[in-house]
Amino acid sequence: RGEEEPVATNETAEGRAQNRRIEFKLIRKE
Repeated sequence: RGEEEPVATNETAEGRAQNRRIEFKLIRKE
């Protein structure tokens, strides 16, 4: 998923942290 469809809300610190973890996994996979 891209930034247009975040996994968690970016309105909370917890949500941003979740999104960063997901993005990090995707980047590592390539």
